[in-house]
Amino acid sequence: MKTDIRYPENLTDGVELLQQELTRRISENPRYSLRAFAKTLSMSPATLSLVLSRKVGLSKRSIEKITKVIPLGPRQLDRLHEKRASKERKLEGQTSNVTMEIFTVLSEWYHFAILSLLEVLGSPIDHGWISKKLGITLTEAKLAVARLKKLKLIAEVDGHWRQVCEPMRIGNILSNAAARKFQKQLIEKALASLENDPTELRDITSMTFAMDPKELTYASEKITKFRRSLTKALESRGQPKAVYSLTVQLFPMTRSNT
Repeated sequence: MKTDIRYPENLTDGVELLQQELTRRISENPRYSLRAFAKTLSMSPATLSLVLSRKVGLSKRSIEKITKVIPLGPRQLDRLHEKRASKERKLEGQTSNVTMEIFTVLSEWYHFAILSLLEVLGSPIDHGWISKKLGITLTEAKLAVARLKKLKLIAEVDGHWRQVCEPMRIGNILSNAAARKFQKQLIEKALASLENDPTELRDITSMTFAMDPKELTYASEKITKFRRSLTKALESRGQPKAVYSLTVQLFPMTRSNT
């Protein structure tokens, strides 16, 4: 049975499509495994593992199996066959395509957590360690690291894996859905911290006040400057030992139609 989800037409990499679909299924059911996904695709777990790690390419038969599970648009299907024939391994396209891919592919919160985690002294690029540190499955850790490598966001520097890209800023310009998903996950993580972490490890406070909605642009600019200034200062103080998320929320509590 085909899934209901439709992936953006710019995502024409067959391996990436498989990785995204597996990630989506795991997010819905943490007990879902690569073995179960392989069974759905009528592929052996060993073959699927090799495909996901890009050690073997997608055959024509494999592509046919994928299309029975993941709905593909005409452009995606044509591109998959083109890739199979030419043995390409990277997405074609311009910088804008890569930016769209980053917005779409990295909408799971733990991708950015891994980038920051690599800044912690002595942190290895070990899937098991990352899985334990972030509380995600081993499969999610493996797929996330593979994506970060593929997008050239991390690289080995002096024997250690580090973030090698410029700081990324996510807005709502290219993918509103991805941005909403990302922010929702951060709010859910904040709720979990509120319930489970002692106050000495967190700071979750709020203020309720009245303001003119026309001043929201001014407020957003001030929040942006504050957020960047504080994180820059904290990154330069002491020795990083943990990954934190600074989530500032400013939203209306009164309805505009009343």
